[in-house]
Amino acid sequence: MNFIWSRDPQEAYENPYEYEAQEQFLREAKKLLDQLFSHLMETNRSFNRDDTSVEKAVWMLLVDACDTLRDCVELINKKQHRPAGKLFRDIIETIDCATYFHASPPESEKKLKDWYNNESPKHGDIRYWLSTQKMGDLDELKKEHHSMSKFTHRTYRALAYNYILGVNDILAYEGEYSHSMLPHPIALCCSLLANYAKLFASSVVYCSLVGFHEITSIWELAIEKEPVKKSYSTPRDIYQKYVDSKTVGTDNHSQNTK
Repeated sequence: MNFIWSRDPQEAYENPYEYEAQEQFLREAKKLLDQLFSHLMETNRSFNRDDTSVEKAVWMLLVDACDTLRDCVELINKKQHRPAGKLFRDIIETIDCATYFHASPPESEKKLKDWYNNESPKHGDIRYWLSTQKMGDLDELKKEHHSMSKFTHRTYRALAYNYILGVNDILAYEGEYSHSMLPHPIALCCSLLANYAKLFASSVVYCSLVGFHEITSIWELAIEKEPVKKSYSTPRDIYQKYVDSKTVGTDNHSQNTK
């Protein structure tokens, strides 16, 4: 599988020049999400307007998450990282809400009624529930949500992704051009998109909207047979190769002495 699917976002930002791998990843992500969307549409026209069931809520939430992820693929393909970045927190919260309603803990009954009455559940409560179900460490969930909130609330650093640094540290807004001139935020967004596309694929299985064999087939159809390899090696990559070579050498020595 293409390494972008498991790439650390910070590493992606620091080493953004893997253009060919990113292009392959975006093709694969589009195929994956298009197939999942088509599968979800098999349930379209199945719910009555006045239905207030868990099943309807979960389906509607995951349809929205899937379509938002597809929007992100299209935006990143167009090098429009600014609107894509704003959508990531929305995707997380929508998937988490669907997961929460599907699991139907005792306290969710009232929150589901509130949701149908146009009130949003507090994501902090859902994060706490996820941690009690071993679906994530509470501190890590908070950290991720806080990090994605920066894109939504447009902090200085989030906005600074949209500027090119020129002579004498003068800021130049890249938005005057038709597309991004900066590879760093595009690489970052690809890595984040990979994380949330995988989370979504897991969620539709957890919420019983896609079966295990179906999701396996969908992944197989989406992933290209020949993954693009890394073009640039980070110091961490070089060190890992050194460690691996030493391990192989030690193993061979052990076999020879037997």
